[in-house]
Amino acid sequence: MHGATTRFTFPPVSHAFIFFSFFLFFLFFPQKVLASELGKEWQSEVTTFEIIPFAAASIGQVHRAVLHGGTEVAMKIQYPGVAKSIESDIDNLVGIMKIWNVFPSCKSLIKSPMKFIP
Repeated sequence: MHGATTRFTFPPVSHAFIFFSFFLFFLFFPQKVLASELGKEWQSEVTTFEIIPFAAASIGQVHRAVLHGGTEVAMKIQYPGVAKSIESDIDNLVGIMKIWNVFPSCKSLIKSPMKFIP
């Protein structure tokens, strides 16, 4: 039996392109989101902002930043389109619940011993 040889092969260019595209998206999307939410001068609100996220969240990324007073903060930046997707999911769920008639009537809520605190 001959000794095993390992041979390194480069991934196809298409894989590298896809990886690089995702890398650029995740690297630059926070800046675009912050600019659209806080204005073009959002960076004037912090002394430092780490572009590489230190944590991942289910609907975004979490970045370290430092405010002018020296307070360290975590900035959770939502991925584009997530809010619209969640809203659509809730609308679909409500529609199904209406079809199945699973919403309680107002009368049953009034008679319920639970108290709702606004």
